Amino acid sequence: MRELSDWQLMRVRDALRAYHRYQRNQYGRYYTWMDVREDVAHYTGVKIGSGPKYGAERLRQFVEGVENKGSPERRKYPVPKPEALEGIVGLLTHEEVQVLSEDELSEYAPGFQAPLRLIEYLAEDCDTPMTFDAATLEGSLKTDHPNGDGWLVRYVSLQRADAEGMLQVTEFREQFLTESAVQALEWSDQCNYENRTSFVKYGGWAVITPEDSIMLFLKHSANGRNVRYFGLDELGLLFGGSAPRQVKNMRFLQHDFGYDLREANHIPAIVAALADDTFVFEWMSTN
Repeated sequence: MRELSDWQLMRVRDALRAYHRYQRNQYGRYYTWMDVREDVAHYTGVKIGSGPKYGAERLRQFVEGVENKGSPERRKYPVPKPEALEGIVGLLTHEEVQVLSEDELSEYAPGFQAPLRLIEYLAEDCDTPMTFDAATLEGSLKTDHPNGDGWLVRYVSLQRADAEGMLQVTEFREQFLTESAVQALEWSDQCNYENRTSFVKYGGWAVITPEDSIMLFLKHSANGRNVRYFGLDELGLLFGGSAPRQVKNMRFLQHDFGYDLREANHIPAIVAALADDTFVFEWMSTN
């Protein structure tokens, strides 16, 4: 049985939510979570939970989450047991269902030597010791914005924190032909292939500096192009207060290709160029 990372679980969760929300039974009624449990058993032979009601509730909690008492804005999402998770994925990717594709669950796994060397260099002879706990940042973030003639939805997953100040990062982007954020987010939530014009994945690492900054280095899984995100928040101030889990969002500056600043003869023009690549990501969940 395969082990799914945080961002892969997010894709499975969204697909299962869509299946529950839009599937109908033979009488034309929308599915209950018990109906979803029965379909998992029908298509894969896997029976989730010790009984129908318990299994249905486990599926609901996996999709909708449970309240996180330490941070109400960031819900906890219980992960099903490996066999149950395999059954859920088997249902969603079944040839008669096809709510989710195997391509959407393939993961780009970058090497870890380069970020470790970078962390060592950043810490070398630095009079500011590394104090920020990288595990504080584990979780999922999302942002959306107009892009060309449509709307782009971005998801970023920070996971597998290292004590030295490093996290594994995965980002995927979904482009939709719509001018409505509400419609784009709804289509993304449904894993709607018909209305999606592109699906792009990036993989890489996040590095935390002794100065409480974070930098994300990502590589396109298909063409190898690079993109960087530079955190604009001071992590110690953002997460170091009396209620660090109350943080609702983080701000990042994206940078890939250099800016054409030949016509930028004054500071406002440069600021305007940077503003187009500054994004506020909202926390969706925390590990």
